[in-house]
Amino acid sequence: MSQELLKFPGDESIDNSSISIGQYLQEARSVRKLSLDDAAAVTRISKHYLQALEDEKFDILPAPVYARGFMRSYAKFLGLDPVAAVMAMPSEMPQPSGLEPLAGLRQQVKVSKNDFNLRVVAIFLTVAVVAILLLWLAPKIGSGTGIDDLDVTQKLGVDIVRSYFFEGGMSNFSL
Repeated sequence: MSQELLKFPGDESIDNSSISIGQYLQEARSVRKLSLDDAAAVTRISKHYLQALEDEKFDILPAPVYARGFMRSYAKFLGLDPVAAVMAMPSEMPQPSGLEPLAGLRQQVKVSKNDFNLRVVAIFLTVAVVAILLLWLAPKIGSGTGIDDLDVTQKLGVDIVRSYFFEGGMSNFSL
């Protein structure tokens, strides 16, 4: 098996003007003594698609993005420059039928000013209801602090803290 690498645009050993991309692929495969079955097994590209690349029947291949991916993988497998191989493909490849977007899939969704105003009102009302609930429940939640269960010295400490932080300092506190 020859280790010679075939290159596309910069290769001086082969006359680039007279050989096509498909012929390069076939020659690279034959130099390496590989079959299409070998290439299909390693690249996981259908033998049918590999043959289409070598025959330059790009209309057989699926969407152009797949065709370029197949070319890149096949060229890399053959030891060729994958970028040069993709660049050697025709820039305009046939589009397979059935790739047109379905008519109803890409609809423009217009948000009217009324929808926006309705969303703002709904958010405002939700925030207001939550605030009212919190204000209504706060005294009930705070009443179970457990201060009544403390002994006299602990209650005195709580009174000192309350007066200091909430009533303006120690000047109001007397023993």
